Amino acid sequence: PETTMNDRYLEFTNSSLGKTIAGMIGLPTPPRLRRADAPWAVQPLEGRFVLIGAAAGATLAAPLLRAMAGAGAGLRIVSENSGLAQIKAAAATLKLNLQGNPDTEAGESRNHALVFDASGLRSPSQLRELYDFIQPQVRAIARNGRVLLVSRAPESIDDVNARTAATALRGFIRPLGKEVGKNGTTANLIEVPDGADD
Repeated sequence: PETTMNDRYLEFTNSSLGKTIAGMIGLPTPPRLRRADAPWAVQPLEGRFVLIGAAAGATLAAPLLRAMAGAGAGLRIVSENSGLAQIKAAAATLKLNLQGNPDTEAGESRNHALVFDASGLRSPSQLRELYDFIQPQVRAIARNGRVLLVSRAPESIDDVNARTAATALRGFIRPLGKEVGKNGTTANLIEVPDGADD
């Protein structure tokens, strides 16, 4: 069957000899994907860390933090983030603990996911806040990790500049997905209409 062939190829290219041969002749080396043990888990992120960021003026920090904490994730932040005030305020309201970003060289666990609340983007120039959050962190995501951007649905935004920024996220997420996909990581964009925050 075809799945057996795919499994053999995966096993071969992930062996030390297979990696060498595949690299020499230019064959791709697919990542070994982490699969769930059951169709549903109460806390699928239990024991994993999620790095949360936001644009200045973000409005979805509270539902995001609630969802991540409810899934069992440890919540981490970076001190240089422009939307840190919104994240801290939401965490205080929800009585959630936030940790600093890990020092992976000191042996601390890598982040399983990067989550960015882009709902506060009001102009294309503000997209730099997203880049400044993602770029330094993207290489440090654990294998089979996740990158998630959450924004307002462009169709529900009246301001032309804010709508342009929200629409630009669609173009940002596609190449990011290709870049991080090499280690089994996925990148997704969720567009939230007004009134659908929870």
